[in-house]
Amino acid sequence: MIKNLPQEVFNAIEKIDILKNRVDEITFIEQLLGGLTNRNYKITLGEENYVLRIPGEGTSLYIDRSVEMHNANITSRNGINTEIIYFDEKTGIALTKYIENAVTMHPESFVKDELVVEATKVLKKLHSIGEEFKFTFDAFDGIDLYDDILKRNNARLPDDYAETYKDLEIIRKVIKDKPVKLVPSHNDPLCENFISDSKKLYLIDWEYSGMNDPMWDLGAFSIEAGLTEHQEYMMMREYFDGYVTAANFGRMVINKVLIDAYWTVWAIVQIVYGKHENDYWPYAMGRYERFKKLIKSENFQKYLEAVKNDSQKRVYFDAEAEAAAF
Repeated sequence: MIKNLPQEVFNAIEKIDILKNRVDEITFIEQLLGGLTNRNYKITLGEENYVLRIPGEGTSLYIDRSVEMHNANITSRNGINTEIIYFDEKTGIALTKYIENAVTMHPESFVKDELVVEATKVLKKLHSIGEEFKFTFDAFDGIDLYDDILKRNNARLPDDYAETYKDLEIIRKVIKDKPVKLVPSHNDPLCENFISDSKKLYLIDWEYSGMNDPMWDLGAFSIEAGLTEHQEYMMMREYFDGYVTAANFGRMVINKVLIDAYWTVWAIVQIVYGKHENDYWPYAMGRYERFKKLIKSENFQKYLEAVKNDSQKRVYFDAEAEAAAF
């Protein structure tokens, strides 16, 4: 077998029968690039390729691996996720089939409108699979939990943190007063979680998955892919079969604020848990400044009102028409 690898790889192989029982057939192992918290290794076993996922330190504090396993298996059965070979719900170690000829998507990939449409179709399929995910994802529960951790640990925070997060309370009330049907959701659709084999797009990495407002996934994808206003409308039009209401569009925008607010405190918590501040603080501040700018923008109140009033006015990608809708 390959030598000079981290001990964690050898330890994981010992736990997975398909690798342990055919260890002499392993001809190639390499660590794959990417992954903010986990480490991934490509393993060649005979003529088959697999990906070994080893969770990062401290992730068990905020990720329920039994939930991830349940949800990932559902998406695998439905052809959204890659095939799962092994999953240890206690340690989070997982082995999946490697997607051959795989190309990992990046924000630059979604400059192409057709890929934006394909990614939207994947999210719509996910939201429509009709099976229940374990865990209900509530952004405010998460924000409150992380906020408590930060305060208890006297963490470094932006100077206007308290005032800025107080602005979220109006969104909390609107979301509570206008609940929507929750659907199976990814909750972290980074561009890099979309993998193409030239025939279809897969969506991987289900650590944060759960039942959620479907507009969370769309808002998150828009943020991560850096969609233009035109592409954002195109995404919504594809998702809603051509008819986008002001209420639905407004809800997507509201979720964009919550997404950045959530990942801001998540990132600072990583620093509390010992991760490098130089990696996580700039990430947190980028998120923080973006949602602060959006929540104070001229049109944000109009988006809130559209959701509050459940406005069914149709939204078009045109400045005058949009102004009329809102």
